[in-house]
Amino acid sequence: MKKHYMATVGAILVSLLLSISTAEAQTPSMHESGSSPQSTAGGATVQSVTAVVSNPIVTNPTFSAIPAPPPAAPGAPPAAPSPLAGTTEVGFQSLYSTHMQVYSIPLSYAFTENIKAELSLPYVRKQLKGEYTGADLTASGLGDITVGAKYRYGDISRFQGMTSFYLKLPTGENKQFEDRQEQLALGTGSYDFIINQSVTGFFGNFLVIANVGYTFTTKGDYTETNNWGANVLYENRAGNVFHYMVGAEYYTPVPKLVAYANLAGIIMGHSHIKESYRDLPFLNRDEDKRDSLKTLDLIVGLQYMFKEKMGFRLGMVVPALTGYDPDAVDTQSRDWVFDFGFTGRF
Repeated sequence: MKKHYMATVGAILVSLLLSISTAEAQTPSMHESGSSPQSTAGGATVQSVTAVVSNPIVTNPTFSAIPAPPPAAPGAPPAAPSPLAGTTEVGFQSLYSTHMQVYSIPLSYAFTENIKAELSLPYVRKQLKGEYTGADLTASGLGDITVGAKYRYGDISRFQGMTSFYLKLPTGENKQFEDRQEQLALGTGSYDFIINQSVTGFFGNFLVIANVGYTFTTKGDYTETNNWGANVLYENRAGNVFHYMVGAEYYTPVPKLVAYANLAGIIMGHSHIKESYRDLPFLNRDEDKRDSLKTLDLIVGLQYMFKEKMGFRLGMVVPALTGYDPDAVDTQSRDWVFDFGFTGRF
């Protein structure tokens, strides 16, 4: 009986190992395929655009804000800015690239002339290869909502500073598996904290802008059955992000038309992945991904105020430099991103 029992247990173990080997042959290894998913043009584009979704100031510190009054003619008194206290700004912003599209509604309310609360509601659509299976995947839905506040100080017609604080909420779907099928995550599943500092100054018909900021990320987790049929606890933390921007707006001779050009970049650290297999602990994973990223983009466009408190902008984000993780493979160029925004104050 004992020998028969041992033979049965041995057969079960051999069958289990063979089934795992077959699964590994049919689909990419969980550890190998999941270690550098952001090394393609689409992945890097999604990484860089995701930073903008949760923090639009990365590319445009005055996004969702009515442009400042144009400089006064020599000898003329400066134009008085429209009152802000008690007003609401409502807008629409779209970022369109081959692999990711974002349509967001920015909202803000000015409690005083210098303090404003802000909210951004994004709808996200992605088209990428799966990180684990390599399959072509598409996902769309609500992204991570961002709430925050901005404090302005100084003289709007000369020099002013703006300090902003934001909290990114885990409202977007963050699971990468559901019902044993891989899917694209629309959010990070974490509460992240963002701080920005902007400075602007008028020099003739030019408004010069500089901004630096930092995103502190936290961990998100969920439990799901993956495409192998294994029950896994996933714990993910996206890399922290340092971002910077310098640029200028030019108040053209055409009334209410402003041209802008910015250089904006991000330095994104490694994200961390921890996978805990309930039934197969020898497959556990706890490591940094090979997805750190550095970017520099040229951002150009036009803003036009067709009414005193309503206007739109149209621009594009042109990748200038991309620094991939040293271990990344297939490092292609990132996509161009087209930008359209509308804002109105009421």
